[in-house]
Amino acid sequence: MAIENEIFCDVAIIGGGPAGCSAGIRLAERGSNVIIIDKKKFPRDKICGGLITQKAMDLLRDELRINDLSSVIESESNSFGLYERNQLINKASTNEYTYCVTRNNFDYFLVKKASSIGCNVLDGIIVKNIHNSDKYLVAGNNKINYKYLIAADGVNSKAGMIINETLDKDLLAIGLQIEIPLSRIVNTGDWSYPKIYFGYVQYGWGWVFPKKDHVTVGLAGLMTDGLELRKRFKRLTGEIKCVQSIDDLPINGGIIPYGTFIKMPAKDGVFLTGDAAGFAEPITGEGIYYALKSGLLAAEVILSNSRNKENQYCILCNKYIINDLKQAKIARKFLFNQPFHSIAMKKLRKSTKHMVSFMRILSGEIDYKTFFCEIIKRKLGLK
Repeated sequence: MAIENEIFCDVAIIGGGPAGCSAGIRLAERGSNVIIIDKKKFPRDKICGGLITQKAMDLLRDELRINDLSSVIESESNSFGLYERNQLINKASTNEYTYCVTRNNFDYFLVKKASSIGCNVLDGIIVKNIHNSDKYLVAGNNKINYKYLIAADGVNSKAGMIINETLDKDLLAIGLQIEIPLSRIVNTGDWSYPKIYFGYVQYGWGWVFPKKDHVTVGLAGLMTDGLELRKRFKRLTGEIKCVQSIDDLPINGGIIPYGTFIKMPAKDGVFLTGDAAGFAEPITGEGIYYALKSGLLAAEVILSNSRNKENQYCILCNKYIINDLKQAKIARKFLFNQPFHSIAMKKLRKSTKHMVSFMRILSGEIDYKTFFCEIIKRKLGLK
């Protein structure tokens, strides 16, 4: 197809999810000419449980000044439950809240916010080629000239490929997910708070997150479990008795970073953010917070007077994101492997102290290093 339009901008962003929108909002509000390109037409579906932690909510409110999220929040809770297969390990209530959204509504909300501030949003348009040496890309029938490029286009990032930064395929996870209307729920238990299920895959987890008129049920495991994952997913839904059969319900699938991340996520004017950089927590799979955070960091660096913006972005990502991911990756070895898994489950059954501490990690109050130091201090009677 011949080029019909030539467009000039300061920053081109590939991907209109939380990473792309957070970057676009910050750049546009500071006067940058920004284009956000997404291959899907909004609102669009995305495989994601849709759990927003308190630290992600704080970024939305404090950094992006988005205070009214009532139209997209489906539920909120200060309780959560952990299960080993279908057996309850423990349930805890804390001072921290988690919030559930559907990603089609949440992402559409962010895209509209970015557009209202001044971002030019081109949705339903595929990026065909990126000519980074000449600072332009071809999307649909548009030639888009840019000064900087932000990649927020997921694990198979085209921009990541052009700077030779790709994720380790052995450390990607496959996620499967269904939406079950409340009218179809057959188990009369309490479905009003998030539940996490271990035991269906070695490296991974299942989840049940409450929404207004349905629950989201999912399972994620490393790609090495891919052939068995659908069978294990059916086992999960059957054992927790949430629905008689999932055969007539559409199963959505997607690829999730799960312990693989780009250590130097910027080069030659290209900044990798969110899933494109592998910024997802290697235990919980949380990606929304790290998407928002990396998008903001990329925007701030581009807006700065730094002579080497790429190096500055890498430094900030290592400090505020990659350090967390490294700690979680080490902690994962203890949580998912024997004999440590059985010991952890035993400790969790006896007391909710560790669950409350874990929520402090999700809220951003502490990190994994502090979490394990607190456990050791309790063991030694020092706390």
